[in-house]
Amino acid sequence: MKHPFDVHVGSKLGQCRCRAGISQEQLGDALGIKAEQIQKYESGDDRITPDLMRNYVAVMGVPPSFFFEGLVSALSDAA
Repeated sequence: MKHPFDVHVGSKLGQCRCRAGISQEQLGDALGIKAEQIQKYESGDDRITPDLMRNYVAVMGVPPSFFFEGLVSALSDAA
């Protein structure tokens, strides 16, 4: 079962990538991981590690706080 935290952060990962106009393949290449893994993070199937989140933030040029905006509300809605 997907955890609401992973679903929320994954959704924000996908939003960020789409706004930048890059594919999962392009992002995977930039991060050194497979596009399939990007898809798992974005769908909330897998939890992104802190190290990879740090790299994602650097590649995408967004503040870490972007991924947690609305998280408290999302977790409350899931409870």
